[in-house]
Amino acid sequence: MQNNYEQIYSTYNEKVMNYIRSRVYNIQDAEDIHADVFEKVMLKMDDFDSSKASISTWIYTITHNKVIDFYRVHHESMPLNMEVLGDELAYDGNISDGNVELLADALETLSEKDKSIIVLYYYCNYTLKEIAQKMNISYNSCKQHHKIALSNLRENLIEKHIAI
Repeated sequence: MQNNYEQIYSTYNEKVMNYIRSRVYNIQDAEDIHADVFEKVMLKMDDFDSSKASISTWIYTITHNKVIDFYRVHHESMPLNMEVLGDELAYDGNISDGNVELLADALETLSEKDKSIIVLYYYCNYTLKEIAQKMNISYNSCKQHHKIALSNLRENLIEKHIAI
């Protein structure tokens, strides 16, 4: 197990820190969150189920949740900078390699709020109600942003001749 953990740390260390630093601007806080992420990875490695998610998805989810926890504890709003799906860390292999970049480009056309909602809903499996709470917006506003974001993504992907 120790060897496996070292390999995981080596592979994801920099990606996790880059993700955290893009959302937490104080370096000491980012380093604390980074340490918390890998502590949890080490403690929960035996619970990881590869039939439920890829290792990168599992680590990304832990990282994302630790960042959200940080903002919840500090009673601050999390910045809405969710460029994760174009990132190798977030990619779980469910769409063809050629279309990952096009999907990431399509996501970049969305507002930060809409992009966040799409990522949290489809990638992190949060409900719209949970997303509304996390983002401090009303449920109705969250539903509306979700609907608009999907419509915009659909249009963008159709323009690029991607089947949806």
